[in-house]
Amino acid sequence: MTVLTGAVSEGARRGTASGYRVSVSGRGVFVRQSRRKTTGLRPDFGALQLREALEPALERNESQVFREVERAIDRTIDRTLRKDRL
Repeated sequence: MTVLTGAVSEGARRGTASGYRVSVSGRGVFVRQSRRKTTGLRPDFGALQLREALEPALERNESQVFREVERAIDRTIDRTLRKDRL
């Protein structure tokens, strides 16, 4: 399940949810909104999205998220070990 489908299933509008972008850095994984403000009439909109769409989708898919993170860590460790052997 993607961030988009998870958020839409929680009630986020498809146009809003399509702006979610997942970024990975050395410090973590981030979900951010890439779409620009439309009206600015909802200063709490980011918190509302988090509370009403993203957090429920994460809770519902928590086991899958952990499995995928573990797989990513395992792949990183495997690549590091292979480089060390060369």
